[in-house]
Amino acid sequence: MRAGQSPVRPALAALVLPSSWQPAVRSGLRLWAISRVAFLTYGLVLAALLPAARPKNASSVALWPVTLYARYDSGHFVHLAAFGYPLKPFRLPFMTADNEHAFLPGYPIAARWLADALTGGSPGPDGYLTALAVLAWLGAAVAAVLIWRLAADEADAPIADRAVLILLAGPYAVFLMASYSEGVFLAFALAAWLAGRRDRWWLAGLMTAGAAIVRINGLFLATGLAVMFVLAARAAGRRIIRPEALALTLPLMATAAYFGWMRATTGRWTTWFEVQERGWARTTTWPWTTLVHSAKRLLTVEPWPVRYQDWLEMVFAALLLLGVVVLFRRRRWPEFVYVGLTAGSLLTSSYYVSVPRSMLVCFPLIVIAAEWTRRSAHRWLVAACVTFGVALLVVNTTTLLFDQWSG
Repeated sequence: MRAGQSPVRPALAALVLPSSWQPAVRSGLRLWAISRVAFLTYGLVLAALLPAARPKNASSVALWPVTLYARYDSGHFVHLAAFGYPLKPFRLPFMTADNEHAFLPGYPIAARWLADALTGGSPGPDGYLTALAVLAWLGAAVAAVLIWRLAADEADAPIADRAVLILLAGPYAVFLMASYSEGVFLAFALAAWLAGRRDRWWLAGLMTAGAAIVRINGLFLATGLAVMFVLAARAAGRRIIRPEALALTLPLMATAAYFGWMRATTGRWTTWFEVQERGWARTTTWPWTTLVHSAKRLLTVEPWPVRYQDWLEMVFAALLLLGVVVLFRRRRWPEFVYVGLTAGSLLTSSYYVSVPRSMLVCFPLIVIAAEWTRRSAHRWLVAACVTFGVALLVVNTTTLLFDQWSG
């Protein structure tokens, strides 16, 4: 112990956190804090200099930090937090079409509870916007800590640091700053994955249920965990049918509860699918049909941000397929199933939409990318990819702040 150092602080740290988790918390939260400051500084400077970048939903300049990145789908989440389902006559300047049933209730319900707590039970739009931003940021913080732990388990600390950097400063990391559900989903998903790795299946089931009520991808996560459960049981010589297996039914029950509620209130089991088609023209097609439709979109006359993002949809669709192949070749079967089902859903839609943003929740690919950047012999290619990724992050952040489609 260094001279003058109190023996109390190390003892308290060890009491609060196991020693194996201290590097994860320290590195994850440090990088998270730096990235949040960077996003806020960039957004505030841009908004101060250019009126077009200023948030149209802020009642005062003091609220800019929590409203800067409340764009596009954030309007749906504010509406759901304030009024829930079904729709009621309430509009905000940044809202889009009334397709709220496409958004699962976990994130906006949590925002409603937090807004009630912050305002003493009488929140207005400002309270809901604040709550949504705080939850998104906290979700990203938890995800940063957990992905560090996951990457360190699989590789080492330097690769874990890179995984956090790719998560928080990757090309579409702005959606972990925006009032979107990706950060909250990732926090639940990574917690579930780590719990499964440690054979704590009831915790894994509860965390996956949380993920499943935030985003539909929770069902893909549950399937990957089911594969992990079976493989772990076989490796340990245990029975597959045992009480812990019931834990993996929790996410199914969570999603079924939402669909059952839609059936009770709208009269149809298919409301979620109908809203996807009405709001975004998304239906299920053969993958080659999706590819053709997506390629045709590149030839249409669209505003440059949409056309530019359509090209990136194609690029990231190819990267997603490459990631699935890598997981298959490495025989990483739980990860292959989770990412593969996610890819299957995205690549059999009517056209490629939000593929790059959805790769944020494909955390196994983030860890693989971190390993590649450290171990690849092609340093020039790594440098080129990092440069491209940072440039793309700046462009995506800028276009989002100007209310242009950013994926």
